[in-house]
Amino acid sequence: MAGFCSEFVGDGGASVVIEANAQTVYAYFLVGGRITGDVWLFNRQQAPENAPWEHGGEPPFMNARRFALECLDAAAVTPGDFRVMFRPEDTGKKAAIYLRDRLVAIVWDGCAPGKSAFARETSPVAVAFGDVPKARQVPSREPAG
Repeated sequence: MAGFCSEFVGDGGASVVIEANAQTVYAYFLVGGRITGDVWLFNRQQAPENAPWEHGGEPPFMNARRFALECLDAAAVTPGDFRVMFRPEDTGKKAAIYLRDRLVAIVWDGCAPGKSAFARETSPVAVAFGDVPKARQVPSREPAG
């Protein structure tokens, strides 16, 4: 399964990078080229039973089964399936991410992490829709692109 890295540019120096590898897909919010927020979008492989961030390793982490909903056809997702809309009422500091015209995530300047529709419940890598974000618990990383 091929990975990809796509950038969507908004106003005022903000952009969103969506990065996929063989295991997972993340979105990174950047201001002036620096990551200021991130969110796990979905796993591209079967979710692990145990949370990878609890056992060391390097980000980006897959989300554990108890936290993650399955994304059907995750292996078939391409960069062209995504659309990012920067919200003008938030002065470009918040972005809505759509996958095949379905809202799947919200990421913003300072989120740690953002919100994902594929989060069954909140974890250190994604806040479930409807939950309130908390402080970051696992390290972020720079996207490969």
